[in-house]
Amino acid sequence: VETGQNPTLRPDQALVAAFAKVAAQEYPSLRTSVMAIPADSESEDPAYVRNLVAEIASGPSDPFVVLRGAQRWVQRFAPVPLPRPASSPAAAPETWVLLGGVGSCGRLIGAARAEARPTRLALVSRTPAPARQQWEAILADPAQERLAQRIRHVQQLEASGAEVLWCAADVSDEQALRAALTEVEAAWGTLGTVLFGAARFDDTSACLIGETTREVVEAQFEAKVNGLRTTERVLRTRAYDACVLMSSNASTLGGLGMASYGAAIAFMDAFAERLAQQRQPWVSAT
Repeated sequence: VETGQNPTLRPDQALVAAFAKVAAQEYPSLRTSVMAIPADSESEDPAYVRNLVAEIASGPSDPFVVLRGAQRWVQRFAPVPLPRPASSPAAAPETWVLLGGVGSCGRLIGAARAEARPTRLALVSRTPAPARQQWEAILADPAQERLAQRIRHVQQLEASGAEVLWCAADVSDEQALRAALTEVEAAWGTLGTVLFGAARFDDTSACLIGETTREVVEAQFEAKVNGLRTTERVLRTRAYDACVLMSSNASTLGGLGMASYGAAIAFMDAFAERLAQQRQPWVSAT
C-alpha cells in the first residue's frame, strides 16, 4: 500500500501479506512481519527513515506494520455491531447474478434469496445446463449425481417461486462471461446485484507450503484473481446495482494449508476495497 496523502491499495501486494501469515503458522520457528511503506516523497522524510531502520533492526514483532513518518501503526481488530437491515415490501422481484451459482456456496445464497422475497436468479457456472428434457434421465442416473444435485437445486428454487436462468461461463473467460451477462440482460433487462462466488474446491484448496507447486497456486488464482479481474473488465461498461465478493476469514486468520487460498482471498478483499475507494459499488464480505 502507498501511505502518502492519497493512499492507493495495491491488491497484488495483499498476496504477500496473506502468505507471510500462513508461513509463520506452518513454521513455528519462523517469525514474519509485513511492512507497508510509502511509495512517494514521504520515503525521503528523515523521521520515516529512522523509523524504518529501527523497525528492521528490532526484528519482526507485529505481523502487519504501517510506517508513516515518525508514526508506527499496527493492525488490530475490534467487533463492530451491524444494524439490522431495513425490511422492504416484496414488490418487484430482485435480480441477482450468481457467479459460481451452482457451487455449494452459490446454492446456499440462491436458496436464501429465493426464500426471502421474489427473486430472479441467474446462475453462472462452468457447468453447462443440460436441456430440460434430459433432466429426468440425469436425475435417475447415479453416475451423474453431481449434475443431478445442481438440477435439483434449480428445481427447488423454481418451486419456491424464483425465476431461474442457468448460464454457462468460466469467469476467467472474458468472451464467455460477456455472452452470459448479455443473456441475462436480454431476459430481464438488468443485472441487479452481481455476487462473485466463483471458486475451486478440490485437493489443491488446502496445501502446505512445502507441498505447494506452481500448479496448486494457479488453480486457486484462476477464479479468484484472474476471474475477478475479468469480471471487473466485463462489468466496467454495464449497468448493475452492486458487486458483492464472497470472501473468507482465511485472509485474516490464515490457517494450515491456506497459503494459496488465503492469498487469493486477500487479493479479493483488497481489490474490492480499491474499487470502493473509487466510488464503485463493490464490497467483499465473509
